[in-house]
Amino acid sequence: MREILKIPVLTANGLRMPFLFGLMISLSVPIFSDGCRVKEKIEFEVPPKISQAKTAAYDELLDIVKNYEQIRELSSNDLKVGFTYGKRESGKLEKYRDGSGYILLRRPDSIHLVIQNPLTKTQLFNVLSVGNEFKVWYPRENKFYVGDNRAKELVSEDLPNGIPFRGTHIYEAIFPQGIRLDLPELRISMEEATDETAKYYVLSIYKEGVPSRIYPVRKFWIERSELVIARQQVYLEDGRLVSDIHYSDMEQVNGFLLPLKILIDRPVDGYELKLEFKSKSWRINNNLPDEGFILNPPEGAELIYLKEKVQNSD
Repeated sequence: MREILKIPVLTANGLRMPFLFGLMISLSVPIFSDGCRVKEKIEFEVPPKISQAKTAAYDELLDIVKNYEQIRELSSNDLKVGFTYGKRESGKLEKYRDGSGYILLRRPDSIHLVIQNPLTKTQLFNVLSVGNEFKVWYPRENKFYVGDNRAKELVSEDLPNGIPFRGTHIYEAIFPQGIRLDLPELRISMEEATDETAKYYVLSIYKEGVPSRIYPVRKFWIERSELVIARQQVYLEDGRLVSDIHYSDMEQVNGFLLPLKILIDRPVDGYELKLEFKSKSWRINNNLPDEGFILNPPEGAELIYLKEKVQNSD
């Protein structure tokens, strides 16, 4: 036994561990070969949007966002609208029946949305937003509402809970706002992100505030296989996420990739709007008539002025 302990491979510090490790491996071979494996190969299909992810530089990503500014007018004569009302933290949501309709948009801030009964094609709601002016005609009761897009909460006596959506919400979702590089207080970061289905570049826009603090403004998620905006997030100055917009099912229209599905989540306002456009229904820069952005009260309609809800000081 004393002779064995004098063997150099067991007594030399530099060689002791390699020898022991090799001994353990050689002893474990029969065990592993008996079916008790510590690892196995797992094969899976990589989602196309991950395997086909492209590489783009910072300036290229800025150009993707700016590219939408070439669209002056946009319209679709065949879409489906879904509306869900309620804040998730309340534990209650109200989902309305989907409607069909059409939509017209014109820069810098005009939108006309008509929602119809999908069977009879009669109008359920007629919404016009131009600048700060917000109008809604409700044909069923022949009520014509007028309000201000800048108001946080618009209410009336017959609508104590108010109207949560604004034309500006829909406009900024369909027409992603460009990035102002000429504003000295803005800062832009670029990073990568990945989920289960795709890879993204994320352009995050921040605004400088008091020393050592910046405020989130907006984030653009650019999906890398098509290099197109797949998500847009808009923030309030206090950091709350006010709008989370998802774009999917892209279609080439006159050299632009436009979404056939847009999901607008407004957690602060407490509603979700889903827009689904029929393929080949998008029209770009189609010389829309000025009359398409005019909405006057029909004869006999009750005119109701929406007022901003007075906030309690408690």
